[in-house]
Amino acid sequence: MDKMNMFNKIRGGGYMIRLCEEKDRGQLLNYLQENPIYHTFLLADMEQYGFNHSFQQIYVQEENGECQGVYLRYYHNLILAGEPDYIDGRAVAQLVNGEIRTIMGRGELVKQVLDYLDSTWNMVESNLYVQPIPVQILEKPMANLRIAKLDDVDAIYQFLMSFPEFVAPYGEKAMIVNRITNNEGIHVLLEENGKIIAHGNSAAKTEKSCMLGGICVDHAYRGNGYAQKVLSVLSEYIHQEGKMPCIFAPADSEYSIFEKTGFEIYGTWAVVNRIK
Repeated sequence: MDKMNMFNKIRGGGYMIRLCEEKDRGQLLNYLQENPIYHTFLLADMEQYGFNHSFQQIYVQEENGECQGVYLRYYHNLILAGEPDYIDGRAVAQLVNGEIRTIMGRGELVKQVLDYLDSTWNMVESNLYVQPIPVQILEKPMANLRIAKLDDVDAIYQFLMSFPEFVAPYGEKAMIVNRITNNEGIHVLLEENGKIIAHGNSAAKTEKSCMLGGICVDHAYRGNGYAQKVLSVLSEYIHQEGKMPCIFAPADSEYSIFEKTGFEIYGTWAVVNRIK
C-alpha cells in the first residue's frame, strides 16, 4: 500500500490534515471559491471525479472545523491550496510519496513544502496569465489546424514526450484519454503531412475559468507564429463557453507570446518536478 493511502489523518500543533469524503464538498467549495482562478485545478478535479477514485484523493487542513488548506493528488501530481501563514510545510511533505512526480501551487506554498523534501526535486517559478477579453489572431481558418480525436492520443503523447518540460505533467497517457473521452477539455493540433508540428490543450475548467497547457511547437517549425495560432483557437473556444482562459508559463521573454495575445499576469505559480 502506498504512503498516500496509509493514513487518513496527520495531526499538528492545533490542526489536523485529513482525507476528505463527499460530505466535505460544501466546506471545500466555500474555501476554494474564495479565489477560483488560483484554484481552478482543484475545483475542476473535485467536480469531475469527486472523492472515491484510486487516482485522486483530496485532503483538508483544518483547525477547530475551519479550513486552512486543501491538497489534491491527481495521478502523479500534488496540487496545493491555502495561505502561506497557515500551511505547515513539514506536514504537507508527508503526503509526498514515491508516486508523486510533480507538486504545484502558489509559489509561497510550494517553497514551504520544498524545504522538507530531499535534493531530488527541481522548482520552476512561473507567471499565471489570464485573458479577460478575447483577442482574434487568425484572420481565417487553417485547414491543418484541428481539434484532436481519441485516435490521436498516441501521436499526441509521443509528441509531448519529445519536450522534457512536459514529461512529468503529461507522463500519464490516461490523462489525455480521459480529457478527450469525458469532454474534460480539448487538444488542438497543427499538422503538416499528417505529422503534429504544434499542440495546445485546455484542461481543468470551472464555472468561471479554464486552464490551458501543453503549448509547444516542433523545433524545426518555430518562428512561424504557430504557437500563437494554437493559443488563439484554444482561447476562442474557452471564451465561447463563457469562461476565462488561464495558463502558467515561466517568467521570461520566451513566453511574451501570451502578452501578445491579450493575456495579463494575474499572479505567480510554482511547479516542482522530481529529478530522475
